[in-house]
Amino acid sequence: MIDSKDLFNIEVEKTIDDDKLIESLFNDEVINNFILKHDMTRDEIMDGMNAFLEYLKDTKVSEDGKRESISTPGFLLKLTLVDRKVKTHYVRLNEAPKLTKMKLYNVPKELTEATFADFELSTDERRKAYNYAKRFVNQFDNENRPKSMYIAGNFRSGKTYLASAIGNEIADRGHSVIEVFCPEISSVLKEVQFDDSGVSFNDYVDEMKGCDLLILDDFGGETVSPRIRDEAFLVILNYRMIKNKPVIITSNAGINLIPDIMIKDNSAQEKFKATRIATRISEMCEQIILKEKFVDKSIF
Repeated sequence: MIDSKDLFNIEVEKTIDDDKLIESLFNDEVINNFILKHDMTRDEIMDGMNAFLEYLKDTKVSEDGKRESISTPGFLLKLTLVDRKVKTHYVRLNEAPKLTKMKLYNVPKELTEATFADFELSTDERRKAYNYAKRFVNQFDNENRPKSMYIAGNFRSGKTYLASAIGNEIADRGHSVIEVFCPEISSVLKEVQFDDSGVSFNDYVDEMKGCDLLILDDFGGETVSPRIRDEAFLVILNYRMIKNKPVIITSNAGINLIPDIMIKDNSAQEKFKATRIATRISEMCEQIILKEKFVDKSIF
């Protein structure tokens, strides 16, 4: 076994095969976690080898496990994945990014602990949903990330839990994430004009337009007024579609049923307005189906 700290001394005419070189990277806890977190392929690891070796050469670890740059004290060389390419950059230690939490609107706080590890994978349907969610997270920072997700399924099928696991992962990477329980937030938006906190209807809408990832939970699970439909949901979805800002939507109904949910009456104008919502969602989202009910950590 090669000591990872000796890897940068290997000559160009190395006698060690690539598999042993890759295996040795896993001796370092940070590199090991980085590779596993991003589900890196063998080719991607080899392509990023210079960055990994640079990290090993420039990083010292104290007895208490703290890491610091050898060449630039007070800084740390960080690894990032950009377009599936490993990059390095320095960050000042006292300004290193901290983990953030999702901002929740009327969503159970337990969902801030949702993880992929606790999502049940006992059926092909659930494995397919899991794999798409992982790919969405791993490519979140890429311009050509997978489409947003519309997760449709029965009550207690795990659709909210999966959406929250995605949100937590994205928030932990430093992105702003808002998760909204639609039936209750609709009531808030319906009533608020300008309360004592100084927050207006448009402030709520703007916040949901601008965050890095928006999760709309139980979409269509409420009676939506024309104002909420046209001045909130349509405005939010239209803005996020134009700006290529992702959204995750969970619902008991498939996308094809959205016009029926969003319509107030059978007039042509109402049908047009309701269909606009469904069209935006169809263009933005990949529909993921979760039919089966589960009684476990992913029951939400």
